[in-house]
Amino acid sequence: MPIALALVALFPAACRRNSERPNIVLIIVDALRADHLPFYGYTEDTAPFLTELSANGSVFLHAYSSSNWTDPATGSIFTSLYPFQNRGLASDPAAANGEETEKPFQVSAIADSVTTIAEVLKSAGYRTFGISTNFFVSPQRGYDQGFDFFHNFPMKTGADIIHTQLAEWEGEMRRGPYFLFLHYTDIHIPYTRRAPWYKPGKNRAEDFISAYDSNIPYLDAKIRTLYERLGWARDTVLIVTADHGEEFWEKGYRGHGHNLFNGSLRVPLLIRLPKGEGRGRRIEPNVSTIDILPTLSDYLGLKADPQFEGRSLLPAMRGNPDNLIGRPIYAYVERGRFRFRSILRDNWKLIMTPEGDRVFLFDLASDPDEKKNLANDGQETDRQMEMARQYRDFEKNSRKYEQKMVPMEYSRKQVEELKALGYIH
Repeated sequence: MPIALALVALFPAACRRNSERPNIVLIIVDALRADHLPFYGYTEDTAPFLTELSANGSVFLHAYSSSNWTDPATGSIFTSLYPFQNRGLASDPAAANGEETEKPFQVSAIADSVTTIAEVLKSAGYRTFGISTNFFVSPQRGYDQGFDFFHNFPMKTGADIIHTQLAEWEGEMRRGPYFLFLHYTDIHIPYTRRAPWYKPGKNRAEDFISAYDSNIPYLDAKIRTLYERLGWARDTVLIVTADHGEEFWEKGYRGHGHNLFNGSLRVPLLIRLPKGEGRGRRIEPNVSTIDILPTLSDYLGLKADPQFEGRSLLPAMRGNPDNLIGRPIYAYVERGRFRFRSILRDNWKLIMTPEGDRVFLFDLASDPDEKKNLANDGQETDRQMEMARQYRDFEKNSRKYEQKMVPMEYSRKQVEELKALGYIH
């Protein structure tokens, strides 16, 4: 039987459950920018299915990652902690120096003492399944904590392989309500130029953007197929987001991992609840991807874990976003020479180095593209100093968890993969 037909035959059974609790699905699309999606205002129809889905769920218009590359950003989604709290400082892959390592070097991992999203849901009676196609989101780095089944494919493994793996898990998935985590890297550098969506650009920048955009409808169609086969319309909490965004030379860089401007920090966040709850809401106040876990916990009626730094988004989805207004949101990167901290409070955003020698202050209400730096202009000095102080106080005084270090080696093949993916230069 062809694989496609086998999938059709197998997947519907995965939706039959012996519990009234809904399935929960978390999809992370690596490097997906919010502003390259139609329901965030993009003029190209890059995601027809997700656009349809957005009309039946809640769209958070200003959602932000906790960091600008995969490891710390995904760790924050999994734990509802900022990177400087769970000590997921994301050891720089450039430590391999572009060569196969002769001996292991130490990298950070999610500590055993930190509770993950899979552990929370497993304790609530869910069967837990996870698939990652990102080198860093691996069992070696603690991302399999709480999962009954977890598979880490090589970088850039396509959606078809992920879906084939899900078909093999079908028997296990039908045994009860399940939590499913999927991390797609189809959109990640190096960009595939996918027909029929790719159209050559007039210059290098336009061509890169066209190549990037051509992968979005490709993956959008794959997610639609999975949605229909697994019957997610029938009582499933579905969350679609990204670990971080992607830059196209707006600030002199392409890719991600370099700074905390919105190109790499702003992400989509779409949550569809069963029975039409939150349908059609477009929520304005700022939110963070660390809010995903507290939201699920609240929806299931679980006692809030004191570990959670994020806030539940459920009140906003039910029409009352007051708990999100005025709230500070933080971001952090410590990666080689790229060392920045950020605080976002309503429409004001401050970015600074730890030493304070580079500072950026933006009024996103009047300057959403972060073109006019108001730092040190004399007019917003008090605001700048107060926001910087608030960030430093929070980082210093917030709860911290142990840092777990694990040995890691790169094979020559992995080094070549990391070069192609832009992690090693």
